[in-house]
Amino acid sequence: MELNTAWQFAVALGLGMLIGLERERTQGEARAFAGARTFSLVALLGALSVYVGELSGFSWTFGLVLIAVLALVSISYFVSAQGGEIGATTEASLIVTFLIGAMCAWDDSGFAGAIAVITMLLLALKGWLHDLATRIEASDVEATLKFAIITLIILPLLPNTDYGPPGLEVINPYKTWLMVVLIAGLNFVGYILVKVVGREHGFGITGLLGGLVSSTAVTLSFSQRSRTEPHLVSVLALAI
Repeated sequence: MELNTAWQFAVALGLGMLIGLERERTQGEARAFAGARTFSLVALLGALSVYVGELSGFSWTFGLVLIAVLALVSISYFVSAQGGEIGATTEASLIVTFLIGAMCAWDDSGFAGAIAVITMLLLALKGWLHDLATRIEASDVEATLKFAIITLIILPLLPNTDYGPPGLEVINPYKTWLMVVLIAGLNFVGYILVKVVGREHGFGITGLLGGLVSSTAVTLSFSQRSRTEPHLVSVLALAI
């Protein structure tokens, strides 16, 4: 076995163990289906399925093992559901861990590590996310949909071409709308942060982060908001 291969397996084992430890910590003694050892083994299994497939030349090895893991996870969920537990976080985490192990064997340990960190964050923030979900209102969903429409639907449809008289092609629909997206994005981020950390800190953080992207957008966004919400003038001025 080459040193690089050993490193790939070591990374897979380490990432699987970290996810398993976090999952075991958050679930406590409520469930015993999968802990640190199971997650470590599943990550190794993902790496091993890729390694064996490449070594033997049988390209279906990874797919077959993945199907077996999915079957095991499905059985676990069915048994848990029969006992009154309908959550599938552990099962979903196991599938992600298996794929992380496979990514390590495909020599993409950096991206695998990033996915592992995101997975651990989602597991660790369980209580905070549940609390946030209870505070979401219809207006929050509406604001998210509006931002998604102008960003993911309208912006990609606009041509990124300069228009105007010869020598004065200064009108670019895409870039113009991009400024609209930046301003709307700052408003959206500010809206979320105000919900999470309060008005004073929320606008301050928004101004700081927005200034790194476009100070003009921050100024326009906060100026517009100060006209609709005069009682926030001092806070918005400080954020700018």
